[in-house]
Amino acid sequence: MTRPAHWPTSTAPERTSSRPHRRRRR
Repeated sequence: MTRPAHWPTSTAPERTSSRPHRRRRR
């Protein structure tokens, strides 16, 4: 899991699951 354990999967943004590198792409 890339997200911290204290982070609920429901709260985590879905886009992070789809494209985790999208942020680095800029």
